[in-house]
Amino acid sequence: ECAIKENNGTIYVIYGIEVQSSVHYAMPVRNMLYDALHYAAQVSEIVSEHRKNRDYGMDTGEFLSGFYRSDRLYPVHTMVIYFGARTWDGPRSLKEMLRLPEKNVFFNDYRLNLLVPAEVEDFGKFHTQLGGVLEFLKVMEDKEELADLIRRKKDLFQELSREAAEVLRAFAKVDIKISGSEEEVDMCRGIDEMMEDVREELIRNFIREGTPYDITRRCVLREGMSEEQFQKIWASERKIAN
Repeated sequence: ECAIKENNGTIYVIYGIEVQSSVHYAMPVRNMLYDALHYAAQVSEIVSEHRKNRDYGMDTGEFLSGFYRSDRLYPVHTMVIYFGARTWDGPRSLKEMLRLPEKNVFFNDYRLNLLVPAEVEDFGKFHTQLGGVLEFLKVMEDKEELADLIRRKKDLFQELSREAAEVLRAFAKVDIKISGSEEEVDMCRGIDEMMEDVREELIRNFIREGTPYDITRRCVLREGMSEEQFQKIWASERKIAN
């Protein structure tokens, strides 16, 4: 959670970050509770300050509530970041969780602020490494798309921030070695191992589709696999296929 505090009269916003590795099907209620608790804590703090200063308000309403008509709260904004490769299939609002008549104009809804990698179309709008991390998570289950991403953004993955590397290690299950003092992490080794899996899967796909040997070999060697490794995998997969 991050708080941007008041400075010379400028209002701050309390930002809450909820990270999910899987869909939480009661997330609207959970987030609504978090936000309400933050607002309740602010009210309690204001009431305590009035009591401490022996300031009892201008009328009965202010005295009983301890919160004055001129008092204001700082806005609370909770963002849910879903680090899964698939789309979010859970409710995105309180209304979706309730049994309600079709037309209920008196109902106050609560909507999630939700970031889902699978739904992001333009990762160029991100000005930090978060964009690259989210794009990685979006395509991590598609071997060919993942290989293309790593080729296009190799420089990014060679100089990942420690925080970005930890996210990929935790949520994408990439084997990244992070020392205690590193601020930047080169995840090339982990990527190389992942790319080996990608290339092997590529060979399997070609064999399943009946792609000729020469075309398969040329494509896989172009992706960086050694001749020796290709021959070994090809022979093994052909044996299994037959």
